[in-house]
Order: sequence, then C-alpha cells, then structure tokens
Amino acid sequence: MSEGFLVKSIKEEWADFRVTAIHRDAPPLQVKLMEEAFYAGAISSFNQTIGIANKKNADREVLKIQRELEAYIKNFKQQM
Repeated sequence: MSEGFLVKSIKEEWADFRVTAIHRDAPPLQVKLMEEAFYAGAISSFNQTIGIANKKNADREVLKIQRELEAYIKNFKQQM
C-alpha cells in the first residue's frame, strides 16, 4: 500500500455515499434499500478480492473486472 493512503471502513464509505448520492429528503425506505444494496456490493467486492488473491492469474482477473466496470460506467453515462 502506498504511503499516506487511508483505507476507510465500509461504514465510512457508506456515510460518504449516503451524503453524495442520496437526496437528503429521501424516504427512510429508499435509504435502507440503498444501504442494503451498498453493503451487498461491498460483500461481493470483498469476495472477489479474496478469490483473486488466491489465484495465480490475478492480474488477468483484475483486468477482467476492470473492463466489466468500465463497460458499466460507459453504459450508465450514455443513459444519462
């Protein structure tokens, strides 16, 4: 890990996401559903990280995930 890089807890990341991505007047149910989706994504990401760490071809696996996320972001931007 590079010097000076601070890793936030998932709870801290959720708090940042809550403030930046969800309207402050959002109904409690929407906030709860978003939180559940956020944590589900964190769990999936963690599981993939652990799985990749145990593989010989980790670089190829990371690039595969990077391409998938970049394609998602591109598609998302096109819909906006």
